Amino acid sequence: MHVCFLSTYFPQPCGIASYTHYLAEALCSLDPSLHVTLLAEKPAQPQPNALYHIWNAFTSEGNYPAAVIAHVEAIDPDIVHIQHEYGIFGIDDRFHRLLAQLRDCRAHTIVTLHTVHTRLSFHPGCAQPHMRHLLRTVDIEEYQRRIGDLADLIIVHQESSIRQVLLRQGLSPKGVVMVPHGTRVLQPPVVPEAKRALGFAPETPVIVAFGYFERSKNLLVLIEAFRRVKAHVPSAKLWLGGYVRFLAPRTLAYREQCLRLIEAHGLSDDVVFTDRMTPEEQVPQVLAAADVACFVYNEDTHSSSGALHLAMGQGKAVVASRIPKFQELAEVSDEILVNPRSVGELSRLLKRLLLDEPFRRSIEQRVRLYAQHTAWPSVARTQRAIYDRLISLQRPATSRNQNYTGWSR
Repeated sequence: MHVCFLSTYFPQPCGIASYTHYLAEALCSLDPSLHVTLLAEKPAQPQPNALYHIWNAFTSEGNYPAAVIAHVEAIDPDIVHIQHEYGIFGIDDRFHRLLAQLRDCRAHTIVTLHTVHTRLSFHPGCAQPHMRHLLRTVDIEEYQRRIGDLADLIIVHQESSIRQVLLRQGLSPKGVVMVPHGTRVLQPPVVPEAKRALGFAPETPVIVAFGYFERSKNLLVLIEAFRRVKAHVPSAKLWLGGYVRFLAPRTLAYREQCLRLIEAHGLSDDVVFTDRMTPEEQVPQVLAAADVACFVYNEDTHSSSGALHLAMGQGKAVVASRIPKFQELAEVSDEILVNPRSVGELSRLLKRLLLDEPFRRSIEQRVRLYAQHTAWPSVARTQRAIYDRLISLQRPATSRNQNYTGWSR
């Protein structure tokens, strides 16, 4: 079997690039005879000892469907698996045109929708901030329904907060499958060494908030909550991943607002605010230093978080917002989900996780169990079974989806 991924790739600072890498590696490890080619958005650099082939194939600007189709026709895969994000493929008719043209190729087409919107969506997810207006000028639900019509299969990472949303928008229940976001499960980290690497004493309680810096990361609320935590845990430190991905004036102004708040509360010696992107290979070390990993985003996208799964893969106690993005954490414990607008609720939970060791150990144990359940080898087996089932079905000359029956969730 030859599977062709369409995605971003390293060194681009993109969670989709990481996701595709981990999935491709897991699939190739599961079955060394599987041939995987990654058609990557430029610029892409092959990783040392990668188990799959990487081609610099397209750019998101201009007529990317023509470039992709030319490569697909050249390599003739059995399956084209597109890792879709609006920040890569835009919100216009080019992606629909790509799917329509792929119908004329021999390959079956799968689209993993990493972000799903509704007509109430305001935040564009990983897309450029200037794309926000498109959520009000494009019928996004009809746009996604059209993707479902043109692809052989849609994959999403959560049931109630994503798959059910797409079914309500008119996609076929047989054409939308839920496969959990994968988790890279690592050996328990040597926490004291990880803390020293970040400049902290081994006994220091550390809260880590990891990810790109933007307003939706809700850092003002986290900083206010941390100020309250310090009253009960004076030695606590807060590490913030403050890399600004999109240099919009609004985002830069918000970052300065966060820095002023830190200074106003006298927390300059207690908060580490990074101003550069953390390289992929260093992310596990940062998360290893955390006593608590915090994801209190305030956004309305229906998606999943790769950074959250990286933290869970190290068995860390996690705190997240009670929003669709983190709904899967209800399977771990509803006690770790908070109102993203409530400083008091967040500070009380952080304080308990730092001071109540039996409670933190219980959460860590449940996190590790969930990480094992969603480990990449398990996800790869599920994904491979989907590939096998898809290529076993004969495609009619037109309306290919009409012949696909019996998909289980």
